[in-house]
Amino acid sequence: MGDFDLDAFETAINICEDDVTWLSTTHKRYTCDGVIDSGNKLSTNIENILTSMVGKLYYSSGKFFMSAVGDSKSSESTTITEDMMVGGLTLATKTSRRNQYNTVKGQFNNEDANYIATDYPIRDVATYIGEDGEPLTLDVDLPMTTNHFRAQRIAYITLAKSRQQATINLKLNLTGMRFKVGDNVKITYSKFGYVEKVFEIQHLQIIPDPELGVYVDITAVEDDPNETIYDTSSAIDVPATQGVNSYDGKVVPTPTSIDAYFSVRADALGNTTPKLEITIDDNPSPYITHYQ
Repeated sequence: MGDFDLDAFETAINICEDDVTWLSTTHKRYTCDGVIDSGNKLSTNIENILTSMVGKLYYSSGKFFMSAVGDSKSSESTTITEDMMVGGLTLATKTSRRNQYNTVKGQFNNEDANYIATDYPIRDVATYIGEDGEPLTLDVDLPMTTNHFRAQRIAYITLAKSRQQATINLKLNLTGMRFKVGDNVKITYSKFGYVEKVFEIQHLQIIPDPELGVYVDITAVEDDPNETIYDTSSAIDVPATQGVNSYDGKVVPTPTSIDAYFSVRADALGNTTPKLEITIDDNPSPYITHYQ
């Protein structure tokens, strides 16, 4: 265990061990229920374990730091203010659309169906789908999760974190050496209207510069713990006798309506080509990508 930071490890354990309640059921927030395959790469087994707690593993100053997502995450006691900054500061409010999701689906090893891999209830947010104009789906398989309540919690938190996209890059004087990758830091910056806004450090590098001297370059992503608190009232209850249905890809829901009409397309030379316009009205589904 000398390679692990034991304080961070204990914090992750305590988050997993927290008792959470849904209806009349109380259980641990996260448990790691699965089989480690020694034939897999070490990195694959670690990634599988981390899926069971929305976890991350960082390496800093010669040690590994493990984290799990709970209802809160403590920030550094020191707030980053403008007098600690050297050089410029940049902010990207959105990442690529391919990293933004409004729907999460996947499979888990269902304890109510003899641990057969089945689909857990899809987690989506109607507001996000409306903002994006269409379902943007992320597949998250949970090989170390067997309880569908936990699977739904993990899926929702993964979805919520994908919506926190503001990324900041700043250069700090040597006071920045107290931070490490994975830390949550509070940033106060008047130009952006930030007052102790929380960010999670994704990248940290100490850089010598002939003009600025030695500075700490930090890239961090917004991380508001309030946005990842799981509302258990939205959980879908699946009776143990029923299990969770696995979508087999063979059944497509009937569209609400189909309208078709003929039109003519003309090119620059006046040549015309008849075409058929078809409009299909259906309910958004992460399993339907197109009609043929």
